[in-house]
Amino acid sequence: MTSRDAGAFTGFSVLWKGALRRERVRLAGWVSGFAVMAWASGDATANLYPNVKSLITASNTVNSSGALVAIYGRVQAPDAIGSIAIMKLSGFGSVVVALVSAMLAVRHTRGFEQSAQGELLSALPVGRLAVLGSAAAMVATFSALLSVATTVAMVIAGMEVQGSVAFGLAWGSVALSSGGVGLFLAQLVPTARGANGLCAAFAMVAYLLRAIGDVSGPPWCWLRWLSPIGWAQQVRPFAGEQWWVLALGTALGLGCFAIAARWTTRRDFGAALWVISNGNDDVAARIGGPMELAWKLHRVALAAWVGGFAAMGVFAGALATSVEGFMGSDQARDYMQRMGGQGAMTDAYLAIVLSLGAVVSSAFAIAVVGRMHGEELQGQAELLLSTPLSRLRWAGSHSGVALGGLSVLVLTIGVSTGLSHAIVTRDWSQLTRITVSSAAQLPPAWAMACLAIAGFGLTRRFASMAWWIFAWVILLSELGPLWELPRWIVQLSPFAHAPRLPGPLPSMTATVVLSVVSLLLVVVGSLGFSNRDVGTG
Repeated sequence: MTSRDAGAFTGFSVLWKGALRRERVRLAGWVSGFAVMAWASGDATANLYPNVKSLITASNTVNSSGALVAIYGRVQAPDAIGSIAIMKLSGFGSVVVALVSAMLAVRHTRGFEQSAQGELLSALPVGRLAVLGSAAAMVATFSALLSVATTVAMVIAGMEVQGSVAFGLAWGSVALSSGGVGLFLAQLVPTARGANGLCAAFAMVAYLLRAIGDVSGPPWCWLRWLSPIGWAQQVRPFAGEQWWVLALGTALGLGCFAIAARWTTRRDFGAALWVISNGNDDVAARIGGPMELAWKLHRVALAAWVGGFAAMGVFAGALATSVEGFMGSDQARDYMQRMGGQGAMTDAYLAIVLSLGAVVSSAFAIAVVGRMHGEELQGQAELLLSTPLSRLRWAGSHSGVALGGLSVLVLTIGVSTGLSHAIVTRDWSQLTRITVSSAAQLPPAWAMACLAIAGFGLTRRFASMAWWIFAWVILLSELGPLWELPRWIVQLSPFAHAPRLPGPLPSMTATVVLSVVSLLLVVVGSLGFSNRDVGTG
């Protein structure tokens, strides 16, 4: 290494140690959460399929359904308990790993440059690549801890050691590749929110490429090889491991780091490669109030979310007709009903899709509330509130965008799913039916958003806790029914009380109660924010 290169990384170890100290609780939480998810999935699967015959029947049921293959991926070895145990983890689980790793990279690059700490550090003798290097080290640390913890969890659950190691490394490979992409995307735009939006789009595209490749036969099956999530599945844990595939994720991560390093040395601190122009210089003249300002801050991210939800809805609606192909399978019906779907298999599948869409859409609202937390920490909120702008108007503007954007997302997946399904079935009544069914998922999603709003109003430290609650809700929604957890635990999730439509019309009492609870949470948050201290301390 030349002296010039050594100077570029001056201060790296100090930054890395500081980042580890700040992230120790969050890292421990995510790693332990993924490990518990892996252990629980393995343990539940072993109890669900006690013999080889039932295991093969269930595996063939999944592999014969284009809908389930698109959502979760194929069971690589029908007679291996580990192969079906990781089916959901290697599909949905890999998406969550990718998002966590990519956003971790953004938080310690672009997010660091936006912070007051980053501005102060830029005046010190710190190398140009020290920040990027510490962020890359954080991603590598997360990847290593995740691999080890997941492997141990799977072994404890009774899974084969070699397959457990392969699965742990596959998740670690997803973390490395996605973290590298996060480092790359953080160079493009001037804000952490914009970079996180690009990371979410990357994860969604990777998921879609994997799904299309798994469902399609030749010549389109190669599309799965364009996706880091597809690579994780092609490692084939418990199904004749292909260890060489792990090198693809590592290569992508290192390649993105190299590109990011080159761009970092060629741009100013805090600058971006994509210059986003606001048009006229008189921005204040074009902002009529706090709501307009909040809308301008969040509109790009909302547009990206809407595009992703629309694509997912079109894909899910087109695949709905293939569910009927295995209606005669008792295992398939039991699986769908455990996941919360009731009635006919197509309706059960659509109910699961709409419910998952509502769960994920609440993440947008939590992110918007998190923006208020970020503005308070950076002193921007205190500056705005020193003007005639009241606290309730400022917080209400962001809260309005959070709830309104969430509603748009839930309806987007309903409309796109209904339109796609109507085109395939040539039954245009499906568009109205599925759209109305998606609207029935709004109250629990509102409750999640209003819980974040209430938490922020009561204490600014609630921002990170909101994400923990979101992770817990996803865990209950995805795996709670399969684990056969006590009813009272599953019902801690507001989505457990949502009507599973389309399908038989249930009682709407829970919907009314959730709506009232949401309103009360907003009132609590408003009163709390009106009376607590606001500032960076």
